[in-house]
Order: sequence, then C-alpha cells, then structure tokens
Amino acid sequence: MSFKKMKRDDLYALATENFGVEVSETANHAQIMAALAEMGVTWDMAKVYDKNAAIIAEEEATSQANVITSAQAQVKTVAEPVVTIAETARGVSVEVEQQPVVVVAPAAPEVILLKMERDNPSYQIRGHKFTRDNPFALVKTEDASYILEHIDGFKQASPKEAKEFYG
Repeated sequence: MSFKKMKRDDLYALATENFGVEVSETANHAQIMAALAEMGVTWDMAKVYDKNAAIIAEEEATSQANVITSAQAQVKTVAEPVVTIAETARGVSVEVEQQPVVVVAPAAPEVILLKMERDNPSYQIRGHKFTRDNPFALVKTEDASYILEHIDGFKQASPKEAKEFYG
C-alpha cells in the first residue's frame, strides 16, 4: 500500500522512467518518495504503470485478505453460561455459572476531516482527490498523518468549517 515497501532502485526507476520525475541518482528512498508526492504521483497510479508496484500491491492484498487487526477490532465481553452437572447422594445436581467470553467485531476505520489550502485546481494523494470546489475530504487516520507531515497546504478541518464552506 505504499512506496515504502519498494526497493530503492525500483522506486527510482518508477519515478524517472514511468512518471518523468526529476530525481538525483544519489537520492535516497525518502527523497524519491517526496519527489513523487510533490509531482502528485499516488500509489494507485504507480500500481497501474509499474510492474514492481503492481506485484507489491498484489502481495499486500493477498496477505491482508481476511485479517482483522487490533486497530480494526472492537472487543466486547459477553457473559455466557457454563453448566456443571454432578452426581450427589440425592441424585443429580446442576450448577449454572456465568463466564465472560471475548467477542471481536470489526470496527469502522477512524477518519479525519482534511482541507486543502493549496492553490492547485486539484490535488490527488493516496486515493483522495481535493479540488477548489471540494477542498474537504474524510481521510483515514494513517493517510491523514502522512499528508499532514509530508505535504504542504493541508490542514485538519473542523466540521463547522466544512458546513460553512458548503453552506
């Protein structure tokens, strides 16, 4: 799901050959990723135009299928009865005891409202498109962290801001 899993040389080839990004031959992994982000190249675009990125994306999809992580789960404790049957001199005795059982259910991903304050007419990053007409987007927490840390011109917005913008 990210350029981070690509080897440096493969990432360099992706940037220079597939997207025409000007990057120094001595640039490190982080510098190449920054140059790609600056040019608006997303992981979704890379998966389409680069065979190495497509292979990594397919491996990630296969390894993450049917896996619920602790961040995606809500844990609830439910009492479930335990029945004990014992023979006594008077006959059979039945005892019912409550035991807690842990139930794991998938949780909705946490999202953050971001606003683009760049002068670009539109900007796409990590599968999210921001435009002058629609500068707000609900973004997963991990994507929002990346965008806020690495891309200038974005900020966390309040619902009130979005409501005022859209009327």
